[in-house]
Amino acid sequence: MELRRQYISKNAQGFTYAEIILAMGLLAVLLATAVPVGIGYLRTHALVVQRDTLMELLLVARNRALTHIGQGWHGLYVDDAQYVLFQGAVFTAGLDTNEVTTLTESVHHEPASAVVMFAPLSGQSNDITITLQSNGHSTSVHVNAEGAIE
Repeated sequence: MELRRQYISKNAQGFTYAEIILAMGLLAVLLATAVPVGIGYLRTHALVVQRDTLMELLLVARNRALTHIGQGWHGLYVDDAQYVLFQGAVFTAGLDTNEVTTLTESVHHEPASAVVMFAPLSGQSNDITITLQSNGHSTSVHVNAEGAIE
């Protein structure tokens, strides 16, 4: 029995207390730098996703006007709660033909509500800039009079 105990104790391997403390300290430093970066990414991600959604819906409205779908104007109504694709010279809430996209509450628009209209066949539009803001970050989408979306 004694020989077996000596054999185990001589060949036993493991980490020392100092090595464990050092590894935990390095892990704490890595987490302290990674968590703020991850939170910042999540905050700006919602803004980027909403900007991309806005641009995509503006393109859909312009393309419908250019291809003369429904023989008339097409547009997009924008506010902090929703984007609404509609057909006609005037936006009317609650129509069955409206296509509503509900938005996240963390992104706000300036102006608070706006209507972007595209003329049939030409795609010409009202000149407007919509600014999206979230957690101190902002980005803008501009539609010029010729209907170009930037």
